[in-house]
Amino acid sequence: RFAVSLEDRRREPVAPAGNIVTFDVEKGREYAVLVYNRDRSNLFVNLKVDGNEVAQDANGWMPELRIKAPATGRAELVIYASGGKDLDYDVVVAQSAAAD
Repeated sequence: RFAVSLEDRRREPVAPAGNIVTFDVEKGREYAVLVYNRDRSNLFVNLKVDGNEVAQDANGWMPELRIKAPATGRAELVIYASGGKDLDYDVVVAQSAAAD
């Protein structure tokens, strides 16, 4: 069972180093991350927990990730885009009810 822990709607310039969204994670808890690009241009997302890469997806305009947090700490979702000057997107993070 999952509950939404973060909803973020953004419109911002494409950053060369990627656009970053951060959130806290708890060791053993599962997280589902969905990025929806309203412009439908290609996105690549990379998720790190405490600086260590844990998942990535290059699924076009609606990439999604699902992880079990390896540690308690800070997660960093880096969103890369090809083409265009601005990104117009939604980020939704859902977490499991309890850590295993």
